[in-house]
Amino acid sequence: MKKYLFLSSVLFALVAFVGCSSDDDPKVEMPTLKLSTNVVSISADGTASIVEVTTNQTSWKASRPEADAWCVLKQENNKLSVSATVNETLTERTTKITVVAGIGVDAKTEEIVVTQSAANAYLTVEGLETGVPVRLDAIGTSVELTINTNAATWTAVRPETDTWCTLTQEGNKLKIAAEAYTEDAERTTKVTISGGVESVIFDVVQKGEVPAAPVYAITIPTDFSESYVQKVMVDGVKVAEICKEYLRSTTAGAEVDAQMTVIYPVIDGHADLTKGLVLDNGGTVAWDIENNTCTYTAGTVTDALTTVYMSEGNLLIDTESTNINAVVVEPELLVDARPGDTKWSYKINT
Repeated sequence: MKKYLFLSSVLFALVAFVGCSSDDDPKVEMPTLKLSTNVVSISADGTASIVEVTTNQTSWKASRPEADAWCVLKQENNKLSVSATVNETLTERTTKITVVAGIGVDAKTEEIVVTQSAANAYLTVEGLETGVPVRLDAIGTSVELTINTNAATWTAVRPETDTWCTLTQEGNKLKIAAEAYTEDAERTTKVTISGGVESVIFDVVQKGEVPAAPVYAITIPTDFSESYVQKVMVDGVKVAEICKEYLRSTTAGAEVDAQMTVIYPVIDGHADLTKGLVLDNGGTVAWDIENNTCTYTAGTVTDALTTVYMSEGNLLIDTESTNINAVVVEPELLVDARPGDTKWSYKINT
């Protein structure tokens, strides 16, 4: 009987001990997590939005895919700031944020879908004034414009028939050029630039210009032993003649009595003896054939001219033209061209 009472007392004590230990353990609180919104829309400029985070945990964490670096997250207390870099494209972009409170298998997770708006399309052209055409010179020198657009691509076109105007796209640059235009007039075409927004349209105008008359450089010969008359030839055509001749004039203030070298222009195969240029001093001489007299005006050049220029039948001491052409200067000879006889050549004396 005593043994039975002892065992009963021990069993009661164990039960009482176990019961007390269970009642004294604290209850483990499960993590909670609640967001003020699970959808965030951000404007193209990236302005931040705030998401309120409610949790019973001392800390929480928000993350997004590494590839979506455009989405910027900032945690502060129970607030999550969601912003973005400026979206300059014409396509909206989306990512997903994961918010976690707690650890292990008991952690709570919420997701936020973030969408950023696409940028407004724009297209501007640097170097272009509203209502003012692009003007090209007569030789068609290119004009460069800078195209600013957030479109993936842009194009510049002009009417297919206006092939004289060329358009070249390179990066964000547009070069507009043209063929040389040798008419005294203007020609116009219309260029259209397109790229994700309303097109920019403007005129291109080219003012033509008749090419300047060619200028011929004539080197004055110093050897007249073969002939006192030297002919100036351009493409087989005589355009001037150089004469070593005797000038005599008694006109008061214009007296001359000397042998000089004179160049005359040749018009329609005949020397114009009224437009002689005296190479010794840059003066002029005009002959009166009927009276066999000349009108002489002395020049002011101190050294004899070694090169003179000719343009459209006019003789020039100097020129600013860059369109200089070469000539051939050779002795003018009298040739005996009688049929069946030896063709003799004779020196011309003046």
